[in-house]
Amino acid sequence: MRTVLRDMCNETMAFMKCRAEVWFLPYGLGYMDKSETASPIEVKYRERIDAMTPKERIACAASLFQWTQETIARQIIAKSGPMDSEQLKWLVAMRQYGADEITREMIQKALDNVFH
Repeated sequence: MRTVLRDMCNETMAFMKCRAEVWFLPYGLGYMDKSETASPIEVKYRERIDAMTPKERIACAASLFQWTQETIARQIIAKSGPMDSEQLKWLVAMRQYGADEITREMIQKALDNVFH
């Protein structure tokens, strides 16, 4: 089951860059273009998502979230070099959530504590 979900997620990563919001919308609201302009990737993606149970959709979303965090962590390490896992965790959080001023301040306080 896990391999099937991971394979499905891997196949849809190219599409997910422009449809990431699909994971957070209620199912069945017609949030995808089903017109003739839908690409074959979109059609295949929608078919696979529709065939999944809610539990499978959540598992796939969690897998994509974990993949995103790991990718960001690798980018940070490649740019800054090896570091403490606690510092890396907060730098990943800053990249993910730093656009929000209040969240950025909270993460920066946590980063400051890592260095003290």
